Amino acid sequence: MNKKIAAIISIVLIAIIGVFSIGMKKEKNTGADNEATSTVVVTDANGEKVELNKNPERVVVFDYGVTDILKNLGVDIVGLPKDGKLPEILSVYKDDKYVNVGSLKETDFEAIEALNPDLIIIGGRQAEDIDSFK
Repeated sequence: MNKKIAAIISIVLIAIIGVFSIGMKKEKNTGADNEATSTVVVTDANGEKVELNKNPERVVVFDYGVTDILKNLGVDIVGLPKDGKLPEILSVYKDDKYVNVGSLKETDFEAIEALNPDLIIIGGRQAEDIDSFK
């Protein structure tokens, strides 16, 4: 079970890093070329291919480690689980401009739907609810 959770988290982290590193490269092409390369296809932990925008603007995160990585990369998130205690390193997210999407164990799907996110990053605890996130 622990290996499965570790694999899921690893794949999600690799996908995130890939998406954001590709999006950070300066592109010299203009016009139609930019439109053709505005998305990237990644494979999720279940082996399904998912097409994502290279630079998602509305990101919801359910993993505090990933949240810290995104914060350090300068990616602004719109929602994260705030029921319970946020680690001190993430205290900036206590602000009301970041929507509470439940807890690490219980997800508030209505809050997520209201945010209309471009990308939702989940951890091992939410893996069993992956169909609900879709």
